[in-house]
Amino acid sequence: MRRFFFYVLLSSTVILSGITTLPFLQAPSHNLLASPPLTETLPLITILPERPTNPGYQRSAFGEGWSHHLLPGNGAACSTRQLILLDAQREVSSSVPDQDCTVTEGEILDPYSGEILRIGHGEEDTVNVRQIEIDHIFPLAAAWDLGAADWSKEKRIDFANDPVNLVPTFAAWNREKSDLLPAHWLPPDKTIRCDYSRRVAFIAFTWGLSLSNDDANTMKRQCIVSDFLHYS
Repeated sequence: MRRFFFYVLLSSTVILSGITTLPFLQAPSHNLLASPPLTETLPLITILPERPTNPGYQRSAFGEGWSHHLLPGNGAACSTRQLILLDAQREVSSSVPDQDCTVTEGEILDPYSGEILRIGHGEEDTVNVRQIEIDHIFPLAAAWDLGAADWSKEKRIDFANDPVNLVPTFAAWNREKSDLLPAHWLPPDKTIRCDYSRRVAFIAFTWGLSLSNDDANTMKRQCIVSDFLHYS
């Protein structure tokens, strides 16, 4: 009996050691993508055998570029891109001005890599703000295939500018991701993959979009450990 309990204790120690050392078993590195658990969204989403191909997709179907929004107080019109960049800066610094749309310097957290991007003008270890792109977490082309083709133009424009579906990231990650969903692309920061999957599901649930079976299964796998450890 003592030997049995010794093996149980040894096994538990090994498991806990793995949890604290392997990055994909650790808690998320940030909360920018925090969303409800998959158990609250996936059961309410239509799951298809595979992602369909819906012809006719064009970026212009979701509007010509970014929408603009008036800032309270001074009437300045910021684009959706500018607002997302400003919000990302506020995650790193509390000294971001409230009445200016322009982002020319400072730091931004890239939620996909977990890295801090320093915005500058050619200085060492900085990136030009043009190298930071705004990614649609649930890609527009994927949304078109999975339900948005049947929406009105106005609804598609609202979807393209929904801040819940937008994150700033280094251009290379945005290009690599393209119009892929979780079965074919996941963030390089393994600690955030569950939160990323939850956000994809939350967006699909909120906007009435479908998901493929491969995507749903991939998303569930990313959250097995998080659900076990009750990370939320």
